[in-house]
Amino acid sequence: MDDLLSTVEELTGAAARVQQRGKAVGDQVNAFIDDYILALEEHRHALLRQVRQACERAQRGIVTESQRAGQIASWLRQGCDLTHDLLSHAGDAEALALAPLVTHRLQALLAEQVRGWTRWERLALLREHRAGRVRGHKIHGVIADAPADPATSRLKPLCDVSSVSAGARVTALVVARDADGQPITHGGEDLHAAVLTRDGNALCGCSVRDREDGSYEITFSPPVPSAALLHVTILGFHIQGSPMEMTVVSHSQSASTAAGDASRDGASGRRHTGVFHCCTFCSSGGDKTATCACGATMPGGYQGCGHSHAGHPGRKHWSCCAQANPSSPCTRPPSQYYQVTL
Repeated sequence: MDDLLSTVEELTGAAARVQQRGKAVGDQVNAFIDDYILALEEHRHALLRQVRQACERAQRGIVTESQRAGQIASWLRQGCDLTHDLLSHAGDAEALALAPLVTHRLQALLAEQVRGWTRWERLALLREHRAGRVRGHKIHGVIADAPADPATSRLKPLCDVSSVSAGARVTALVVARDADGQPITHGGEDLHAAVLTRDGNALCGCSVRDREDGSYEITFSPPVPSAALLHVTILGFHIQGSPMEMTVVSHSQSASTAAGDASRDGASGRRHTGVFHCCTFCSSGGDKTATCACGATMPGGYQGCGHSHAGHPGRKHWSCCAQANPSSPCTRPPSQYYQVTL
């Protein structure tokens, strides 16, 4: 009976504690949702601000292109009028003398490309793309306003492609940039990749992973020895570094090459595969995906080192091995590559 009465008292106290605990958790829920709503409101204002800025940029661009198109049309009409006058009133000798100059001018005007309004119709909300953290909360939804430009987007290997073993995994990275050379911070681009032989036949399939930050990871495993090319296109046009040449060798050839490299490295030192730079930010032109062997990173998602940031050696160094002596041999492990120069 004493045990039962003691249990009843404990249960009575436990009920009160559960009620208190429920109230505390309820307060936490309200505080969390209230803060989450504030984060969503901040993100809403940020997205609307981006939309306004994108529209303003588009309006300025449309005005500039319209003025440029009108100017080209005026010059072209003047050239046509001059050509008509030459054919109608000039003598044969005068027409023949001026024909090369006039023809060159007309051809130059016809070669001028004026971008139509479709360049600015890309503005869209990408609902599923990660937008980072706002007030500590993971938020989705980014504004896409500038399409990737194949002429400024870049393909770079993340491993040595001069001698790839058959069946080995090969990884390359694509960094998308707009027509002005500015990095794109969202995914969703019309990017295609294919691994072909020099004869144009498909060698193997490859996967493209959208990292939703403007970069794309391409992975493939060539099955047989061959001279191969990695074709990467955006909107059907090759980007910088595409097609990327590589040599696929058998396992025996790869082992022989590795042994020869080890012998040469022991005799004269390994050749550097990176760049001798002050920091990754400067040498890569602000590429967030570029890394450095010194291991330093910068805030804002930059994977490489920067001046005055934690971990920076404080002087120039090799990006492949972090050595500070420009004439010293590379000390990186053979299996690691950092900023491979293209």
